[in-house]
Amino acid sequence: MQRTARYIEEMTEQLSELAKRNEFHDLAYLLSVASAEAREAAEQAKVRAASADLPESPAVLSFGAQ
Repeated sequence: MQRTARYIEEMTEQLSELAKRNEFHDLAYLLSVASAEAREAAEQAKVRAASADLPESPAVLSFGAQ
C-alpha cells in the first residue's frame, strides 16, 4: 500500500508541474492537493506497518507480587 501511495504521489506531482508549465493553474492546484494526500497516505501506511511489528501489549512487570 505504501509503494502505491508513493507512486501516486510522484505521478500527481509530475502532472502538477506539467499543468503549471502549461498554465492550467486550477488543475495544477488540484494535482498538488492529490499529491499531498498521497504523501500523507504513504506516511500513514508506514506508521501502520511499523506498529504491526510491535507486540500487541507490553509486558506488565509486577515487583514484589508472588
